[in-house]
Amino acid sequence: MARVIALALLFGAVAGCGGAVAGTSPSRSTRGSSSVLTAAEIAKTNAPDALRAIELARPQWLSTRTTGFGVSHERVQVYLEGSRQGELPALQQMSVSMIREIQFLDARQATTRFGTGHGAGAILVFIVQ
Repeated sequence: MARVIALALLFGAVAGCGGAVAGTSPSRSTRGSSSVLTAAEIAKTNAPDALRAIELARPQWLSTRTTGFGVSHERVQVYLEGSRQGELPALQQMSVSMIREIQFLDARQATTRFGTGHGAGAILVFIVQ
């Protein structure tokens, strides 16, 4: 019984530390939002196009996700000012000099906004007006 209590206390302490460390991570506070890439952050990458900027600053946005039991693979969809552009190669055609902001929507958010076919999420690109 004492062993079970000791393990429970140890687990609680480890879980508590993990939460505290994750919440105060310096990289997260200096990097900004994990779902938004600002023009200033894009400029720091020195990338020629949107795809390369995302590869450097938010590579997790680009991963293919498996749905269901690993049977189907969905790819991230790309939108420019609300108009669907296709998949990731479309980002190579977008010069960073024209971009004001890039946002990432997870699968739930993208499906709610755009409908089915967004199991891997969506990347929204907004240009300078």
